[in-house]
Amino acid sequence: MLSMKQNKGSDLIELLTKIFSNNDSTGFINCENPDLNVTSKIFIENCQIVYATSTMYHARFGDLMIKKGIITPKELNTALKIQKEDLDKPLIGIILVEMGVISERVIPNLLYHQIEVVIYEVLSWKISNLSFEVFDIKEHPEYKSPVSKNDTKGLYSDLNKLVDSESYIKYLLTNLSEIVKIRQYLINPDNIPVRVNKEYPSQLSFDQRKILRAVDGTNSLNDIIILSDLDYFRTYQIIYNLAKSGVIEITGVKFEIENPQINNTEKNMSNNLLSENTRLIKENRILRDSIKSYESILNKNLFDKISQLDENKKISLLKVVEDIIDLSKT
Repeated sequence: MLSMKQNKGSDLIELLTKIFSNNDSTGFINCENPDLNVTSKIFIENCQIVYATSTMYHARFGDLMIKKGIITPKELNTALKIQKEDLDKPLIGIILVEMGVISERVIPNLLYHQIEVVIYEVLSWKISNLSFEVFDIKEHPEYKSPVSKNDTKGLYSDLNKLVDSESYIKYLLTNLSEIVKIRQYLINPDNIPVRVNKEYPSQLSFDQRKILRAVDGTNSLNDIIILSDLDYFRTYQIIYNLAKSGVIEITGVKFEIENPQINNTEKNMSNNLLSENTRLIKENRILRDSIKSYESILNKNLFDKISQLDENKKISLLKVVEDIIDLSKT
């Protein structure tokens, strides 16, 4: 058994790296947070993360699909009834596929979502006890994956593409420092964010608008994570930025509000434009003063000389002089 005590998020990545170095590792990582009284488990089969569960989240696989609007409560109840009556079909995902209410492709994506939520939660813990136990995961009472290699073809291979050990470790390392920073502010996933204004700021991106639509005053941060079709990291990143910009408020979370209407690029453009306007105003003032000083000469002498020119040149020059004098008065 591999064991690590009193760790921060990076230690989960270190432990996963050790496990993945053994090509046929199968078992589960037990993750305990004594401060939060939370226990999570990450199940690994042949160096692939295939399932995860946590006492922090009560939504089961079927509940996740209802929350996302993939199935109805009636369809889930029907599937559960079939599951109860037919001991040869214990896996709810397979039953729903055979009922024709979901596609096979739904299952690996929802499994990935469930795995990702649990892993990122453990990464964000300030303190944790981690241990890996070699185990036949299919015999573990908490292993309730909706699919099995023996039950359907292709589903696990699809999931393995999503949670490939080497690439997933790199992905977690890339996002680790930022997600830890974000979760220092957004500690409680049960907190409910609310919009400050009903209207959306015009500069929001498409992804920001999608997340903001889920901020309805009843959905918790965890609900929004479930509802989002973006990954966990991107969803939390957007929630954090919306809160920091003052577009939404979250109970107990305080930021020094930034103006959501102006990003850094826009600020630089505004400053440059202001500098350019200041320069033009200054130049125009000098020009106007210079023209005024010559206005009397223009009126007295130049008009006499212009009158001596041929008609075409006279008209052209008079127009120029009149424009200059008009400009000097504006």
